[in-house]
Amino acid sequence: MSSDSIERLLQADFEEARAALEHDGFPERLLARLQKGRRARLLVIGGAGGVGAIIAGAQFASISSELAASSHFVRQLTALAENAGFSPAFAPAMLAAGAIAAGFIATAFVLRAEQ
Repeated sequence: MSSDSIERLLQADFEEARAALEHDGFPERLLARLQKGRRARLLVIGGAGGVGAIIAGAQFASISSELAASSHFVRQLTALAENAGFSPAFAPAMLAAGAIAAGFIATAFVLRAEQ
């Protein structure tokens, strides 16, 4: 057999294999499998965010009291809040609520990235 005929035979075999692989439906099957798991991932991430929110809510009072006692900045905010007619617990509570809101926002970004 000449080298030209072997080359043509190999080229025909490679073309046949390439054609079979191009039309085997792999991308469609892969995308379908990924779509099936999307709802489960959303439920798990949303559930984890909900559990985190419950834990954060349970710790809310202790977080705000720790914030009130721990920082000169928070003491100044508390004094400003009192001067404005708010409760002394207003500033630490707002800082704690901001921290919890940041957690919610982070969870929302993760869920948004899943879509």
